[in-house]
Amino acid sequence: MVITFLTIGIAQAQIITSKSIFGEVYSSEFVADAPVDVIVKRLGNADSMAKIMDFVNKGGISKGFAKAGDATVFIPFYSTQKNRDYGIFMLTYFSARSEMRFTYEPMDGSYFFQDVYALVVAENKTKVSFSKRYTSPEYQSREFVTQQVHWVEECLARLKAMAESK
Repeated sequence: MVITFLTIGIAQAQIITSKSIFGEVYSSEFVADAPVDVIVKRLGNADSMAKIMDFVNKGGISKGFAKAGDATVFIPFYSTQKNRDYGIFMLTYFSARSEMRFTYEPMDGSYFFQDVYALVVAENKTKVSFSKRYTSPEYQSREFVTQQVHWVEECLARLKAMAESK
């Protein structure tokens, strides 16, 4: 067996650097005393989603998140941090009555997250399995991670309450 190596000369050297990315994954699940269509309706409405997340919807879509690519502009954590930047919140995947995926990235690109809502019908109830994937080029302190976990719990509690309200 003969192995041949080919070397190609490059006129100008390019330096590629890499940087560590820090990330967390938050997972939770709950059962809502509501049909799956109600959960999808709440997640698919931009104003409802903004309330669930404590964001403010600054516009972009009027009918809601109906297909991958539908996006709007959100201001995050509006009630607790008034001078926040804004960013793009987008539905990236939708499988009717079973899964919805969203992403958010602020305009300064300082972090990124993806939220996945997997829905399972159980009679007239819905099991919601949630996962948040958060990445940032900055180290996340234990305090920050604890705050994020608390925020995720609050968001899921708001979704459950909205879905179960008649």
